[in-house]
Amino acid sequence: FFAGYLISKDPKFCEILLFGDEYMERRALGPVPDDFLANIPNAKNMNPSQKQAIYLASKERILLIHGPPGTGKSTTAMEIVGYFLRTGKAKKILITSPSNTVACHLREKCEKFGVEVCQLTAFLHADLIKSPNTMAGKIDKHIRDYPLSAVAEARKYYNANRSYPVALQKYRTAEDKIKRQILGESKIIICTFFMACDRSLEGMEFDLIVCDEVTQSTEPDVLGPISYAAPHIVLLGDHKQLAPTVINQIAGENGLSVSLFERLFNKLPTVQLD
Repeated sequence: FFAGYLISKDPKFCEILLFGDEYMERRALGPVPDDFLANIPNAKNMNPSQKQAIYLASKERILLIHGPPGTGKSTTAMEIVGYFLRTGKAKKILITSPSNTVACHLREKCEKFGVEVCQLTAFLHADLIKSPNTMAGKIDKHIRDYPLSAVAEARKYYNANRSYPVALQKYRTAEDKIKRQILGESKIIICTFFMACDRSLEGMEFDLIVCDEVTQSTEPDVLGPISYAAPHIVLLGDHKQLAPTVINQIAGENGLSVSLFERLFNKLPTVQLD
């Protein structure tokens, strides 16, 4: 499905994912220009590899950032996001991770940027992960502010008739409309790889996509957020640590146990964090 979608939407991008460097210009690594560093307030506290990662993220279509534990992958990812926001290179950013736990951590970091942030979670997890900047928290606020709105009335009906499937359907329909509005107003959207395929994101365009801890997930998982084919995509991970969990032996032997990050490692522009 994803392969067909990418081929029809952006054939060149699909070639990059399939063949790597054969279809992408490589830039020689060198000192990061001083005028570029001027847009990074925290540059003095960063090592050369982290500066290089931010610089290449602003230049390359797809960048791989490899970093063992303790090298500051998440910090570097947030610095990349901050640079794109400060310079206006990104009007909308999608940040994804393999789990809600990691997504919550990323959301807390993004809240410091002072822009609209929304963490999108599955309906079943909505009540478990609540903060003002989660989708559940934002919907709750909307209902408090607009108690007579369609979604507020639908929730009242659902709470009073939880045993009836039609009540849930009515609420989900009303909720979908307000979700689209909230996501449309959000500058940064954070979710798991799986939730990146949620229908509420359908048709949205992003200027930057950041995928954290991609080596822990299978290639089809990561293709979800990547399928939006943003102008700039950053993949972070360490394929020498945790690998994707593949229970089916035949699937593993046929390549599913190799993450997208590992397959493209050094076939696309890659930065090794120190």
